[in-house]
Amino acid sequence: MIKVAINGFGEIGNDIFEQLQGAEGYQLRAINFIGDKENFYRFCKLHYPDIYVFYEPDISNLPWDTLEINCVVDTTNQQENIKKHIQAGCKHVVMVESEQKVKTYRKKGR
Repeated sequence: MIKVAINGFGEIGNDIFEQLQGAEGYQLRAINFIGDKENFYRFCKLHYPDIYVFYEPDISNLPWDTLEINCVVDTTNQQENIKKHIQAGCKHVVMVESEQKVKTYRKKGR
């Protein structure tokens, strides 16, 4: 089972959330909202007991290691986030730069 977190929950993050619902072999463990507090509060009113929800602008404070996150899908288009996700404990980062570009990054040394 691949444990996934989403960083950024705009249009692309929401699309990824929908794709992961019921996807075999994947478990969405966490979402970190960036920026839009209205969407954050709206989402928090829904009931997803198995998903941790954060509103943390400093990625290095996220508990990816504790939650055993294997992969973070980052939709913010901020390259500096890659190292922060790895430092926070995830093994892989998928950076969604736009609708046409998707790049993946892996922690060195497995």
